Amino acid sequence: MSQPTLRSLALCAGLLMAPGCYSYVPTDMAVVPPGEHVQLLVTREGSQEVAAVMDSNELRPSIRGQFVGREAESLLLRIPVSRDLEGMRPEIGQVVRIPEGEVLTVDRREFSKGKTAALLGGVAAAGAFLLVNIFDVFSDADPRDGGDPDLFIGLFRIPIG
Repeated sequence: MSQPTLRSLALCAGLLMAPGCYSYVPTDMAVVPPGEHVQLLVTREGSQEVAAVMDSNELRPSIRGQFVGREAESLLLRIPVSRDLEGMRPEIGQVVRIPEGEVLTVDRREFSKGKTAALLGGVAAAGAFLLVNIFDVFSDADPRDGGDPDLFIGLFRIPIG
């Protein structure tokens, strides 16, 4: 298989797997139950506590996490934070407060049947493509056609008589 074909195959597989099996759909924060995964679009002031927790000066307008609940005029959101503990990088969560007035939009994570079907179809197509190419390579090395007998692997044999 040529290098450009391998690159295109890898690019297609990466593009298919990038979106995953979930999508974010707009919703109202009043109907989001605790434990639901959400994506919030917030103002600069709304992302200050997130920047402090992430130990960064970069303010992020989009915050993904798990909704924990409400407290006074704030939303409590558990965001993923990585900590390096003796060479291991476990994914832990930190609860942050985001003032309700600083939230511009709320999107709820939802399972996407279409993206999942496209992902599975892409994986099946890539697997079929590889199998066809593997069988094509081995069919060219038939020792009866003058090919190298050391490269011949008989995959199917049915003894007759």
